[in-house]
Amino acid sequence: MTIAEKLQTIAENEQRVFDAGKNDVFKNMDSLNYFFADDLNSYYFDKISEYDLSGITKAQYIFQSSKKTEIKALSLPNVTYLHGMFKNCASLEIVDFTDCNLKKAKVLTEMLYGCGALEQIKGTLDFPLAEYASRSFQGCSSLKEIRLAEGSIAVSISFADSPLLTSESVQSIIDALATVTEAKAITFNEEITLTDAQIAEIDGKGWDLVQ
Repeated sequence: MTIAEKLQTIAENEQRVFDAGKNDVFKNMDSLNYFFADDLNSYYFDKISEYDLSGITKAQYIFQSSKKTEIKALSLPNVTYLHGMFKNCASLEIVDFTDCNLKKAKVLTEMLYGCGALEQIKGTLDFPLAEYASRSFQGCSSLKEIRLAEGSIAVSISFADSPLLTSESVQSIIDALATVTEAKAITFNEEITLTDAQIAEIDGKGWDLVQ
């Protein structure tokens, strides 16, 4: 057997071990804290989507302070508490939420806090059960593109630090506001220009506009 063939055999064996164990690594875990913080556990980074994460109900600081410029968010279909997912990822320019299920999250705080280089959020954010979303976009001074599911926001939320949002992003945010009976606040940066129709739409849904 040549060296190349031996290396190929080793690689195939490693893959078989990975395939056999990928659904067991997180099987007995209900929390996922600091897993990729500071770019730890890089072995799992490109394959994490292949694991069963359905048992995770609480997660904190998963990618905190990563130096990566693009990251695909984890799908955590049963998480109810999610804090600081991408906190202080100062180099992050693109985060991909495509196929990311966070629909059971009730606490969704400081999600992108301090991501000053972030320009684009791919996919559609959808967190209809969120009761807290404070500081999720604080410090996102470069953010241009974001899409949210229509009617999915029923908690006060702020984009005060995001003066570069495109008109499409602004409208998506407004469309995402659910009709509320108790006043909530939607905050835009003072440099964002809203039309009279948009202001009326915000008011009609029971929200207080802050700029």
